[in-house]
Amino acid sequence: TIHLDVGWEAVQSDNEMIEVSSKDLDGAFLLQLGPHVQNLTHHLPRVRLFDFIHQVDGQIVTESFDSTPSSNLSADEVKSSFKHANESGKPIPVVLRRCPWGNQNKISTGER
Repeated sequence: TIHLDVGWEAVQSDNEMIEVSSKDLDGAFLLQLGPHVQNLTHHLPRVRLFDFIHQVDGQIVTESFDSTPSSNLSADEVKSSFKHANESGKPIPVVLRRCPWGNQNKISTGER
């Protein structure tokens, strides 16, 4: 097996923050990915596959990659917030972090 180690290069829109409504994520499949919550649903008009949920109604979802779980919102808590807001007819603001290729792997190819 040959491994080629190349430097990480961000792509256009990497880590771009955009604001949408909880209604835009209605029916989304959200994945708990370590401390992060990630969208794994295709065909949502304003939400892209692999977007990370960064903030829900002003509350940061993941404080940092190394945060303790208690300081982060879980995927289930995010889904519950969306459901409650959408059923009440008062959608809440959601900030997404674009990551078209996912998070950067901090371990170089040669070290894996």
